[in-house]
Amino acid sequence: MSKKLKIGLQIVSFFLYFGLIGAALQCLTPLGSLLQLFSGSAANDILHDSDYLVIGNHAHLSATTISHFPEVPYGICTTIGSALLGIGSLYVTWALLQIIANMNRGKYFTVENQHCIKNILISLGFFCGATTFLAAANQMTESYLFRTNVGYQAATWSDIGSYLFLIIVVGLIYTVFNQALSMKKEQDLTV
Repeated sequence: MSKKLKIGLQIVSFFLYFGLIGAALQCLTPLGSLLQLFSGSAANDILHDSDYLVIGNHAHLSATTISHFPEVPYGICTTIGSALLGIGSLYVTWALLQIIANMNRGKYFTVENQHCIKNILISLGFFCGATTFLAAANQMTESYLFRTNVGYQAATWSDIGSYLFLIIVVGLIYTVFNQALSMKKEQDLTV
């Protein structure tokens, strides 16, 4: 392995450790969603949050409109979505750290890297599920409060297609990696 590649992998690994800490902290986000769900303040929080932009000329809403906001389904969607997002972030960050550690040791086509790529594929499934729930929550804010989320948990239905495309791409990489790993095993047995 070249010296530049090794230094580059160490730098990426350094930042991934910060990402791992961030992913662990992100797993606490569902607690905030649960707190909002049980306090019953989701609609008022959304109306006063700078992460939500006004759609059209709906800057002011009537009390009746606000009272019809489905707080329980919204709270359930944001809680499940943020939990899946945190779990997926942990999976993908840990898998990338493992792959980089194996590359630093000169182990490229190993069963451990195969499992790491599979974990990345699983994490993309978590992200796709999280996006589904968060897009449903954002749809509720758009339909009832005429606000759209542009902040941390902003998700739209079209984002699901992006994750499905990534699942296909990483699935193809996983298939090619499996084929290369089996060819390596056959070569090791014949030599």
